[in-house]
Amino acid sequence: MIILGPGEMYSRHSEGTVTALEDTEIWQVSMADFRRMLIENPQLPLRLIRILGGILRETNNAIQNLVFRGVSSRLARFLLRQAAEWGKQGPNGIVIPLPLTHEDVANLIGSSRQTVTSTLRRFEQDGIILINRKYIIIKDYDRLEELAT
Repeated sequence: MIILGPGEMYSRHSEGTVTALEDTEIWQVSMADFRRMLIENPQLPLRLIRILGGILRETNNAIQNLVFRGVSSRLARFLLRQAAEWGKQGPNGIVIPLPLTHEDVANLIGSSRQTVTSTLRRFEQDGIILINRKYIIIKDYDRLEELAT
């Protein structure tokens, strides 16, 4: 499972189901139009190679995380990525909007809902994060980074 932001690309070459977390506009390009765009825009293939390289890098990172990291580390890394992409500094720490369920987070990090819930609760009891229904506040960024290693 991945979360795509504005302007990011999803390819039907991968098996999967897509669920929009918010109002979404989706464009589909036929293969004929895609080939024409590649010919008419010589920079497009280079940009696509960069995008595909990023997807490959993320896939390799996901495999390494599943093989070599425990759930606490994977969850900490997930929260740090969300903070970097979506977080805003607030008076009590970095506020991350989280429109995902614990089940969604579990699917993203290769865990179970129960384990994600208990790990988030432990992070909160340890004073690292504060959990609200719609957001998480990272109160102790340094400790979360330590857990991510």
